[in-house]
Amino acid sequence: MDKERINILLAELEELVPIEGAEVQFLNGPEEALFKATEAGYLRFGLEFMKGAFLPKQNEKVSDFIPMNLESIVTNDSTVAFDCFLRVDSLQEPDKPSPSNKVIGWALAITGSLLVTMLVIGVFTTIAWLFK
Repeated sequence: MDKERINILLAELEELVPIEGAEVQFLNGPEEALFKATEAGYLRFGLEFMKGAFLPKQNEKVSDFIPMNLESIVTNDSTVAFDCFLRVDSLQEPDKPSPSNKVIGWALAITGSLLVTMLVIGVFTTIAWLFK
């Protein structure tokens, strides 16, 4: 991905796509959602999201949230609000063992050790009993 070239194209699109007349409305119901926009609204909405790939994070040390600005195009009567935007490297969460998995692992290890110990004691006791 040529980020420099993409930034140049985004700057060109920023000049070409007007904010005036760009309106976007989100309506959601119990089973479906509706996205309604003017032609400029669709273009501006897409452009704002593309710019989000390169926006600096709000706070490098704390989070990956980026400061997107959709207030100028999303209408006030939209029922879906865009409160925050998070840019991540991957949508896959790393597998972290939960505390309950650790407890289960320890319980199985202790139970297994006790069973092996009882088996060894039983075998020695049986052999000792046979040779008395």
